[in-house]
Amino acid sequence: MPTGRLLLASVDHLDALDLQQRLTRMGHTVLAIATSSHEALHLAAAVRPDVVVIDLRLPSSADGLQAGTYIWVTLGIPVIYVSAHFPEGTLQRLWPSCPTGLLGKGTAPEALHQAIAESLARQVPPGITPTTGGTRHPSPARLL
Repeated sequence: MPTGRLLLASVDHLDALDLQQRLTRMGHTVLAIATSSHEALHLAAAVRPDVVVIDLRLPSSADGLQAGTYIWVTLGIPVIYVSAHFPEGTLQRLWPSCPTGLLGKGTAPEALHQAIAESLARQVPPGITPTTGGTRHPSPARLL
């Protein structure tokens, strides 16, 4: 399976370090760890990872869903959302963002690796067209 350069964004630093170790053992490179949505946005633009793994409950004026959607739709970087709980309201907000992955915390290593491999295979967000470069994607990313 292909390996990638990843950005992690997690509210819990210990969870992020554990995930970093698991991903490194799988052959992936973790470029940085963000602890807020705004830091995730800044780092995604600066280091241009292949995939962003982002916690839905990141603090700041934008939550992890908004930051992840912005990263996917604007920067074209695939996003895997991670959370301990997926209440119905969150799932309804996730659907329009078309995430490349949705995982529960503590997901088996094989499922995590598969989600990353599938994300690496994604080239362009669904709302971006090669001819116009414009977006047609309904997005909950209201950040700037």
